[in-house]
Amino acid sequence: MCIRDSRDRVVSPSHVDDVARATRHLVTAQAPGGLYHCVNSGYASWLEVAESLRGLAGLPHAEIRGTNAGDVGLKAQRPKFAALSNQKLIEAGVPMPSWQAALSRHLGATGVQR
Repeated sequence: MCIRDSRDRVVSPSHVDDVARATRHLVTAQAPGGLYHCVNSGYASWLEVAESLRGLAGLPHAEIRGTNAGDVGLKAQRPKFAALSNQKLIEAGVPMPSWQAALSRHLGATGVQR
């Protein structure tokens, strides 16, 4: 089996536990209103996320192929660079862990990480 992921679409992966914690803080601290991008720190292509998963799961021989986002055939076009800044969260006192740390924590909690 081969996993195909886009090498040219960059996103800000986010762990739901971190998003919930940050949201709770914003509400209880009565942070200023407005738009907050609630994402883990950093950004990566979907291919980089898949490669990180492969490494953390201890599956060095799992086959991952990079593709272009346009080759997937999605009906709606999506931007190639879709990473978001969490600077406003940081300014509100909510530092977000990196997406790599969140991924490692999640895999460890599910017993997948080796």
